[in-house]
Amino acid sequence: RTQAPFEQAPSAIMGGSHSATDAGTIQLLVYHEPQRQGLCGLHAANALMQRQDISQSELNRVAARLDKAENRLIEHRRRNHVLHKVTGGRAGFKLERDRNRSSSGDFSIQVLRTALEPRGVRLLAAGGADCGWEPWGFLVHRRGHWSAVRKIGAHDLWVDLDSTLPRPRLLSAQEVHLLFAGVPHRGGEGLVFSVEGAAPPSPEKVRRGVFRLDVNLQKRSAALQR
Repeated sequence: RTQAPFEQAPSAIMGGSHSATDAGTIQLLVYHEPQRQGLCGLHAANALMQRQDISQSELNRVAARLDKAENRLIEHRRRNHVLHKVTGGRAGFKLERDRNRSSSGDFSIQVLRTALEPRGVRLLAAGGADCGWEPWGFLVHRRGHWSAVRKIGAHDLWVDLDSTLPRPRLLSAQEVHLLFAGVPHRGGEGLVFSVEGAAPPSPEKVRRGVFRLDVNLQKRSAALQR
C-alpha cells in the first residue's frame, strides 16, 4: 500500500526526521527489532543504539571472554571456599561453564554492559546511588526477558521498544515514573537499569526496521495533566 506524502509544514527535529500531519501532530522515526529466537538482549541493546549496531557474534565473543575470566577466577580459589560462596554447601554444587549466555541465545547483564560501554553507554541500577546523570533510557529484565525503553526527541517522549511488540509504543507518565523508581513498567518483579552516557541519535529517514509514530503533542500534554 502506497502511503500518502506528508504535508510540507514547519516543524522541529524530534530525535530524527518527522513531518507535521495536522495541528500539533508530529511523526517520530523509531528503530525497532522484532523478537528472534531468544535474542531479546541483542534486540534491546540495538534498540538503545537505535540501529543494528551490535551483532550476535560480538555478544557471543564477549560472553565467552567473561566466562573464561570467571572460570579462571573460581578455579584459582580453594574448592571449599567456592562451595560455600556459590552454593552454601556441598549439595547441588555445579560449576556452570556458560553463565553469561543461555542455550537459547540470551545474554547476561555483564555481557550487555561490556558491549555497550565502548559505545559510550553506561548501565546502572535504576534509583541507585550511582545514578548521577539524567537517564535517556532503561533496560528491563522481567520474567527472563530483556526489553528497552528510550526517550526520543526533545519533548520527553518515552518509547517502549520491547522486541515482543509488533511496533514501538509511547509510554504513559505513570509507566515512566515506575521506571525511574526502579520498577518494571509492566508491573511484577524484575530488574531495571538506567541508561546513561552519550545518547545515540534515532533514525533520520525511513529504512528497514524503522517505524513511524504519530504523536499529537497537544492531546498528549492534556492526557498527562489529568
